[in-house]
Amino acid sequence: MEFKYILKPLGLIVCATVFSCSVPRQTTLTKSALPETFNGQKADTVSATDLNWETYFLDKDLIQLIDTALLRNYDTQMAIEQIEMANAYYKMSRVTLYPTVEIGTSATFGKSKEKPEWSSDYSINVNSSWEIDLWGKLRNSKKAAKARLLASQSGKQLIQTTIISEVSQAYYELLAFDSELEIMEKNIRLQKAALDIVRVQKQAGKATDLAVQQFEAQLYNSQAQKNSIQQMIISSENYLNRLLNRLPQPVARGKITQNQLLPDILSAGVPFQLLQNRPDVMEASLLLEAAGFDLKAAGKAFLPTLKIQPVIGFDAARLKNGSFVFESVNGLFAPILQQNLLKGNYRIKQSQQRQAWFSYEKTVKQSISEVQTNLDKLAAIEQEIVNRKNEVDILEKAVNTATDLYAYGYATYLEVINAQKSAREAELALTNIQKGKSFVTLDLYRAIGGGK
Repeated sequence: MEFKYILKPLGLIVCATVFSCSVPRQTTLTKSALPETFNGQKADTVSATDLNWETYFLDKDLIQLIDTALLRNYDTQMAIEQIEMANAYYKMSRVTLYPTVEIGTSATFGKSKEKPEWSSDYSINVNSSWEIDLWGKLRNSKKAAKARLLASQSGKQLIQTTIISEVSQAYYELLAFDSELEIMEKNIRLQKAALDIVRVQKQAGKATDLAVQQFEAQLYNSQAQKNSIQQMIISSENYLNRLLNRLPQPVARGKITQNQLLPDILSAGVPFQLLQNRPDVMEASLLLEAAGFDLKAAGKAFLPTLKIQPVIGFDAARLKNGSFVFESVNGLFAPILQQNLLKGNYRIKQSQQRQAWFSYEKTVKQSISEVQTNLDKLAAIEQEIVNRKNEVDILEKAVNTATDLYAYGYATYLEVINAQKSAREAELALTNIQKGKSFVTLDLYRAIGGGK
């Protein structure tokens, strides 16, 4: 008779379990294959990412600025907090694998006709619950949390690389403005010398007022450009101070030279290294991995859950008599009425996984394109710099020649003015090209993942 009473509920549980065990089929998303080399580039396993950023950048003032920015920048601080949050979620996911224990007390007061006096009774209960991870649902949730923790660490590295690149770019731009200021000051000295010559020639009757006015106008134009460059220097210093999260103040920097402008350009390596070195690719890959674990956990939620729930109780009024209660409720719980909820959650996890896959594919293709673009730009800029240097050398000689010829009456004042203007514009153009080269170098540094 007792056996029948046991079989009936057991049969209901088995039927419910079979009914609820329909797990949706999971779609497999395949990552795209990467090319073996960058287009037109020789395969090289050496990459700038193998180098510490403190070694990659040789300027001591720049290293100090980067170090300050990494410590004080708000984006870095927010990234650190994001890691703390991800670490907390990971620790929470680990706890679900272990049983929970709760302790509670209760007090009962009352009286009745039989016992008109107030009576009290106290008890202590210890409750425990443990969900056995039969199908790996909790383990998959733990793996997803761990992948997001690693992704947050990659996100911090991405922010660090971005900050290094932004500070370096602002610093090199500031050095370029310093170079432009030196060019204008040198040009102003030449124009003043030429103005003195034309004034002497006017007194000797060999030059007109028009010639003097043309030289004076050119001098004022150069002085105005110098003032404009000084304003841009102030703006650049303020921007650098904002990156460093400090109030406006002069920025310590070295004196610009041809050898100091850029760090050594290293090989970009091979495309496969982007998966290991570029922080945003690593982050996208880990988030895709986490989304896959979330989807697996959502699928396991359709399966029945085995829970063990032991209870221990003590009755204070009868404790002296050895009163002690122990019971254990063990059950296989199958989700029946929650099917629509579980299906909706599964579809959401499917969409999130596809979003993560799209994001990963986009990031990988973008990273390869950025590296290739910057490699091509560097090759073109190198040749342009050679041509511009030759132009500057010739025009500087032309200024001296025009000035000497004008002093002896073999050239006009317009030829002197044009020679000075052409030389100045060529020098400024060379400085801008070198600044552009520094920006492309930094873009390549960021595109391949940045240093350690």
